[in-house]
Amino acid sequence: MTNSMNGLSKSFKQTNTTVVPFIIVKLGTAANEVVAATAATELLIGVTDEGADSTAGNPVNVITAGVVKLTIASASTKGGYITATTAGKGILTTTNLHKVIGILLETTTASDQVAQVLICQHQMSV
Repeated sequence: MTNSMNGLSKSFKQTNTTVVPFIIVKLGTAANEVVAATAATELLIGVTDEGADSTAGNPVNVITAGVVKLTIASASTKGGYITATTAGKGILTTTNLHKVIGILLETTTASDQVAQVLICQHQMSV
């Protein structure tokens, strides 16, 4: 199964070796480049597919809409809002002004499990 079940994607260039499969990315410094997102306050643009290979300069597809597979940093309950944490992994958030990449569709029971997320980017307002 590919990462995008019914989603839209755009091809970017991997800025460095931090871009691996199933992580949240943000725009890099140069045009058409992405890097792993590492904080809930960054502008999150999408999730990498299974083709990301951690080789700087290689192309990578970033899924920007739809249902995707995403590495979740810790045990999490489905239905929560997901933002970015270390190395582009997803983590639950309810914090005001955090950027959200989507909604967790599956419960995870351990760290670094891959789960389905419905992309619906927005900023928390609580």
